[in-house]
Amino acid sequence: MEEKNNNAEKSWEVKPFKAFIAELFDKPLPYKKVFKSGGVYEFSIKTNGTTKIVKVAIIDHDGFGNYEVEFNVDKRHDLTGLAGTAALKIFTTVVAIILDFVKAEQPNKIEFTAAKSVTRGDSRSKLYDKMIKRLTPKGYVYTIKKLGATVYYTLTKTKNES
Repeated sequence: MEEKNNNAEKSWEVKPFKAFIAELFDKPLPYKKVFKSGGVYEFSIKTNGTTKIVKVAIIDHDGFGNYEVEFNVDKRHDLTGLAGTAALKIFTTVVAIILDFVKAEQPNKIEFTAAKSVTRGDSRSKLYDKMIKRLTPKGYVYTIKKLGATVYYTLTKTKNES
């Protein structure tokens, strides 16, 4: 007697990379604001049995609503040694924090950078390129400026014309 696997066609469906990335950006980890003055947020992620603390600082560097974003994982600015999915979950959550901050605070500008590592030569710029193009909030325009080994990403609030 021959057995049939009725779930054979349903069991493996490979999603296109764009669909995987889109879904990923829609599922950030929970986070909390830890300092009222300035935008400092914190979340944790468990990877390889270890809990990592991620801090995201959104700083008004000139007092005029022009912000810079930087983040670190256990006080390190690179993600070396983190599993690929953990790194993507971290980026997804950082993006969610930035978008929530923009929605709540309506800053004039918000800027972040991707710099190539001197020792490894890699950078977050390819991911940031895709991220900023896909996730720029309504009412903002983005610019990408490459200077040497550093890429500057800026979201600028558009002026409402009456």
